[in-house]
Amino acid sequence: MSKVKKLETVKFTFIVIFFIFALISTVSIHYVWRISCNNIRKLALLRAETIAISLNGEELKKLHAIPEDIDTVAYKSIKRRLIDLLAIYEDVSFAYIFAEREDKIYFMVDSEPEDSEDVSPPGQEYTEAKEQDKQPFIDGLSIITDAATDRWGTWITCFIPIKDKDGNVVAVFGMDYEAEDFYNHAELNTFITCLIAFLFVLLLFTFYRIIRETVRLKIEQERSLIANEKLRQSEEHLNTLISGTPAVIYSYIIKTDGTTKLAYISDNVQNVLGFTSQEFLEEPRLWLKCVHSEDVQRLDKKFMPEKNSFEYRFRDKSGEYHWLNDRQNVFTNTDGLIEIIGTWWDITDRKHAEQALKKSENTKVAILKAIPDLLFVFNQNGEFLEAYTIDQSKLYMSWDQVKGKNISSFFPADVAEKAIEAFQKSLQSNELVQFFYSMKLEDKTEYFEARIVPASDVTVLTIVRDITERKLAEEALIVAKESAEENNRLKSSFLSNMSHELRTPLNGILGFSELLKDQLTDQENRDVANFIHDSGKRLLNTLNLVLDLSRIEANKQDMKWETVNINQLLQDAVKLFEPLSVKKGLKLFFTSDTPDLYMRSDRYILEHIMNELIGNAIKYTDLGTINVHLRIFEVEDVSHIEIVVSDTGIGIPFEYQEMVFDSFRQVSEGWGRAYEGSGLGLTISKKYANLLNGDITLKSEPGHGSEFTLKLPLNIEKKPEFTRKEIYNHPDVKQVDMPCINGEPLPKILLIDDDEVCHVLTAKILKDIVNLDYASTGEDGLQLLNQNTYNVILLDLNIRLGVSGVDILTQLREIPTYSQTPVIAVTAYAMKGDKESIIANGFTDYLSKPFSSDDMITMIKKWL
Repeated sequence: MSKVKKLETVKFTFIVIFFIFALISTVSIHYVWRISCNNIRKLALLRAETIAISLNGEELKKLHAIPEDIDTVAYKSIKRRLIDLLAIYEDVSFAYIFAEREDKIYFMVDSEPEDSEDVSPPGQEYTEAKEQDKQPFIDGLSIITDAATDRWGTWITCFIPIKDKDGNVVAVFGMDYEAEDFYNHAELNTFITCLIAFLFVLLLFTFYRIIRETVRLKIEQERSLIANEKLRQSEEHLNTLISGTPAVIYSYIIKTDGTTKLAYISDNVQNVLGFTSQEFLEEPRLWLKCVHSEDVQRLDKKFMPEKNSFEYRFRDKSGEYHWLNDRQNVFTNTDGLIEIIGTWWDITDRKHAEQALKKSENTKVAILKAIPDLLFVFNQNGEFLEAYTIDQSKLYMSWDQVKGKNISSFFPADVAEKAIEAFQKSLQSNELVQFFYSMKLEDKTEYFEARIVPASDVTVLTIVRDITERKLAEEALIVAKESAEENNRLKSSFLSNMSHELRTPLNGILGFSELLKDQLTDQENRDVANFIHDSGKRLLNTLNLVLDLSRIEANKQDMKWETVNINQLLQDAVKLFEPLSVKKGLKLFFTSDTPDLYMRSDRYILEHIMNELIGNAIKYTDLGTINVHLRIFEVEDVSHIEIVVSDTGIGIPFEYQEMVFDSFRQVSEGWGRAYEGSGLGLTISKKYANLLNGDITLKSEPGHGSEFTLKLPLNIEKKPEFTRKEIYNHPDVKQVDMPCINGEPLPKILLIDDDEVCHVLTAKILKDIVNLDYASTGEDGLQLLNQNTYNVILLDLNIRLGVSGVDILTQLREIPTYSQTPVIAVTAYAMKGDKESIIANGFTDYLSKPFSSDDMITMIKKWL
């Protein structure tokens, strides 16, 4: 075989081996990279899970992801631990705990110092949260993310769910790593694998060269040149790798005459300090010129024959100072000269962090000294160790007198015993312990609050606050509260009595005026009776409005929520006012954008509001139309209804539009006011709207009418299924045909009431309908009950002479004849809730004063 062919055979064999090795190397490098990355991720996740377990304690349960957490001891303790965590694990950039509420992420605590611009206070929403941030709340599993970029940088994050004892995820612990540095170890392992492969290639090439040398000298020489070229490239590659490391590598030679020569400096010096390696080589003492003047003196021992390490400030090419850590190995080389091989590490970030930490510690000490409370450090046995206070006068004896001594030597025995017990309890539970005590100082009793938290395994920090003023204020507040409750009770009693005292005479005024206007034939006298009746109704309406306002302001308005057909309610309200609108020549309309609409509301309140708005529209409109319109609209995905009452009336000037909702206020006031009214209708309507979680608004222009809008949240209900019930089948109603007056015996009714006017009025109303007996006292009424048999009993509650109506009811029910007889309460007590209370006391039904003829006749017919 010719040498050329042998050469070709060797070459072919080498190529085959090279490709096989390249394939194996590629697979190996990929495998090493993948395994190293996985190990790093597992290690990071394991570290985060270990830390999360240490944080999942009682302190975390006290945090609720709200701004108020910032002042709690638990928050401060966990935050301190997170800050300490970052000091231990320098590769961790940020640690934090957050919670989920209503599908949003809220920070609970983080590792940033309080004065950091990047601090996330408790309760702050993390608006940039991604779906991966919420995943641990969904499946309860720990995850480590791929590199993700936000406005702070690019991170790889470990998310560890923190669970309660039932396994529910209550929070998530997050730990961020800078993505750029996270896989450094994997890159190093991969680099080593690549370097081994590269060295093997060199070895393969060397072996190939030796073989080639045995074949032909010329080829040996050619391959030698190639190998040298490969070596040069390898050196360049090695320099490139060195330049990529964060450390700058240099070498100094100290000559025999004492002068120095920079033999080598890596090219990456330009990345750190801005100067090129060539600039350093051309001016060997450039580094000394750039060292901070305050640090030069500390470098006198730089060239001692030993290992050295220095930290100093170095001005880069732009004039900015960096903190460098200079690590040197000083030795004698083969030429007998002293050689220094060292590395420069840029530790600026670490120095800044140390300075920030020191500043933070100083700030904490300053805060402790600045707060107005007294701060003491005790050991578990109650001995004074340290004290902090801005005002030394607050210490009732000098610190030198008490330092190192036991609390029992200066405090009463009961206070000292309670304090030591609290110290030990706080150390055992590792939680805040609080207790209160009082001491007699300078002939007066002062009150204090003590808050104790563990400071170490055997010491506690105790914050003592003088709460004497607060204690006295609390006692004064209790007295004021009791006085206010008594005043409120007296007010309620007064309103109830006033309602009774006003309704009783109004019963006579309205009742007799109604009878007169129906019985008088002379038109002039009938007009007088009508005036009296209308004036009485106006007075009654004013009384009802005043009582309604008082009840609302006293928070005694009972809400009766039920399913209401809004369309039907508005139609009924419009029909109620149709006669009045026709009388004034106005057109009254109701329109709706929706068919029958059912919702949960208070029917009485809604009817009151609509009657007030429609009545006002008619009252202040002399020509034109009044329209009631219903529509549905959306506000932030929540449905509302809007009822608009618009008119073409006189309108309201803009400066008076807010005033119309004030109590007892009208646009037209004083002697020259143009319209009647108490000025309470719109006030009560607006307050009623607020009780329904809605509001009333107004748009108006003088001469162009007004538009009142009632807005309410829409609580949609299904149409109720009604069951027809005939009145004749009602179990509580006895159906008796009313007798004719042609000789038939009339039913007998007894009225027990101390008001003579009520006797006469009732007798006139029920004339020819029943036989009426009446008594002015309870004793007379009971006597008549024992002497006669009555079909129905009308009983007043407030009988001034003798027993009360409730007592009379109790006694008459004991009479066998009247155990089931209908007893109707006829009373001037007509406050909200009175009817329910009266029925609960055993009355069959209720009729409030003042009553009309129709009211009385309808009630009697119902129960006969």
